[in-house]
Amino acid sequence: MLLLKKHLVDLVREGKKRQTLRFWTRPIVSEGQVSYTPGLGRMLIKRIDLIRDISELTQTDAQADGFRDLPELLAELHRIYPVIPPAGKKLYRIIFEWPVPDNHAKLPKSTGPRRRSGNEKPGHAQRDKSTAMKAANSADKTGKRSRAATGKLTSEEVEAENSSALQRPPTRTEMLQLRDWILIHAKG
Repeated sequence: MLLLKKHLVDLVREGKKRQTLRFWTRPIVSEGQVSYTPGLGRMLIKRIDLIRDISELTQTDAQADGFRDLPELLAELHRIYPVIPPAGKKLYRIIFEWPVPDNHAKLPKSTGPRRRSGNEKPGHAQRDKSTAMKAANSADKTGKRSRAATGKLTSEEVEAENSSALQRPPTRTEMLQLRDWILIHAKG
């Protein structure tokens, strides 16, 4: 799950925002993953870059992030993260595509890293992923694609998806993301 503030969600909808910056201990999304973002639905994570120092950010980064210029981007970062960099965190550039392109295979929902139970053999998770990908690709060949796969959801469909997520306990990753989101937005 990739959370964005409301005014940033609007920039994505307008096509002005194609990337976001995050201070994380490690990336919590991965390249090629279809991630859910409240207010937008699904988005494709195209690339994740480690930025070694905030001074490496450019005007191009600011514009891809939906800002007029670099000072405006830096001001927003300082508003969200009062101390830059936060202790023990690194800056990541997440480049995404929204809506998810029609030709992209629908991937199973990611709930974070899969942990093996004690009786599972190594490599089992990879076979499960491969089977899911084959099923998604065969659904694509039939031409039948759900609206969720395209990222174009109505508010009722987003609500239904959100309510189904509430029927299972949140993963540790989701809890950490929610905690970070609350901490960031409580200060704003």
